[in-house]
Amino acid sequence: MRLTKVFGLLFCAVTTCFAQSTNQLTITGFPLPRAVPMSLDDAVRLALEHDLTLQVERYNPLIISYNVRSLAGGFYDPVFNAQWSRDNASTESGEFSPLTGAPIPGSKSQFDTTSGLLSGNLPTGMRYELYHDLVERRNSSPFFQTNLLGNTILNKNVSDNWGADAGIRVNQPLLRDFWTDFSRTAIKLRRKDKRISDLNLEQIVHDTVRLIVEAYYTFVGRLEAVKVAEADLQVKRQNFDETRRKVEVGTFAPLDEKKAQSEVSLAEGVLIKARNDAADAESTLKSRISADFVNQIGVRIQPTDKLLVLPVTLDLPTSFHTALDKRPNLQAQRETLERQNIQLKYNFNQLFPRLDVFASWGVNGLDGHLDGAIADLERKDFQQDRYGILFSMPLTLARERNELKGNKVIKAQLIKKLELAEQNVTFDVESSIRAVSSAYQLVFTSRDGVFYAEQNLAAEQKKFAAGKGTSFFVLDAASKLAKARNDAIQAELDYNLALNKLAHAEGTILEQRKIDFEAVRYPVAPTAK
Repeated sequence: MRLTKVFGLLFCAVTTCFAQSTNQLTITGFPLPRAVPMSLDDAVRLALEHDLTLQVERYNPLIISYNVRSLAGGFYDPVFNAQWSRDNASTESGEFSPLTGAPIPGSKSQFDTTSGLLSGNLPTGMRYELYHDLVERRNSSPFFQTNLLGNTILNKNVSDNWGADAGIRVNQPLLRDFWTDFSRTAIKLRRKDKRISDLNLEQIVHDTVRLIVEAYYTFVGRLEAVKVAEADLQVKRQNFDETRRKVEVGTFAPLDEKKAQSEVSLAEGVLIKARNDAADAESTLKSRISADFVNQIGVRIQPTDKLLVLPVTLDLPTSFHTALDKRPNLQAQRETLERQNIQLKYNFNQLFPRLDVFASWGVNGLDGHLDGAIADLERKDFQQDRYGILFSMPLTLARERNELKGNKVIKAQLIKKLELAEQNVTFDVESSIRAVSSAYQLVFTSRDGVFYAEQNLAAEQKKFAAGKGTSFFVLDAASKLAKARNDAIQAELDYNLALNKLAHAEGTILEQRKIDFEAVRYPVAPTAK
């Protein structure tokens, strides 16, 4: 038991010393890293395929599309109705025979009706009905009669005949419900909703591409910052080694060695932070290109695209015009305004009185047999027609007038919202162009800063090697060079991000990335399980 405790204490001591010597925490569960080269186009493609927000929004246009078809089908599709019915009726005995004085039994009748009706609506608002009816009538009526022998007997009168009719009935509004009505307006509104939903989806695609480009370029910039931190650490380690040798030979004081060692520790901390920043940027990129982040933990992305600084032509009026014409969110607001115009058109129509013309035409037949009744229809011997005008109008139209006024106020509000959105877009474009111009200038000033910082470090290192300089000036020059390089990387990153933001503000980000919206709208037709 004691031996076990001793080994346990030794094991704990060894592991504690190891942890203290490495200054690192042990993290388990991370898979072995697997490097995957990835271009910006690859990242954008993966994001458009796997972004969950985009996948959710893809369903909305499909849902609205089916709603439009449902409304149109319910209004325009002809409806066929067929019906068979039997009516039985009997009368109570109540009359008396004048011959015998006996009560006459009640009568019975039976009607079998078979009818068919085809009805529907036309785009003009006309309602039509095509009908065809067949009726078989059976009557049984008892009565008293005197036979040849002079006897009074009870007899029964039985009749069986067929009636048939067929024709058409139409009703056409001339004022209210003529150029539009409730059902046709609902269909038009839902079609506008479909268009608005498409534009909202396109805006989400624009936003997704903008975010993935930002994430990719940010990751590239963070990796460049890691290289700068590594180079700075290497310079300061070399300086520490040289300073320590000079201290050993008595050229420098021990305090110089402590200063050099302190700078190494600071550089190590900067490198650790730079690597963590790069890891954060990589995680952000992974979260946007994959719907399963856990399986991406072991992947190490190797960007193949770099931060390039290519000159562009900036034209403020052209950018304004392009943004106002192509921004999906502005197009969606214009479609919303058009949708309100459709509603106003219906509200205005409802102010008119109802003035409908109606007409019907048909043929009928009657015979003791079915064939005879049908033959009467075919010969059109017995026709019937009806036509007229229906007029109806509410006395005050209070509901209709107030609905029209309320929707006019809504339209005025939508116009102001559109003006505000257009103003925000122009401001966004103008600020984006200024950002591009400023970032482009900073790229070259920061590059000049790197060049002079490199010259300064080289000069201080030569002085230090010749014994004419001190370690302090070398370390200061190295730190300034690292800052200049980071400033240059940030300037290049800002320039690329500014170009990306300008393309998003203009609504041309898909064109610049050569993305066809129709191709990414429904890459795979989603189906509900």
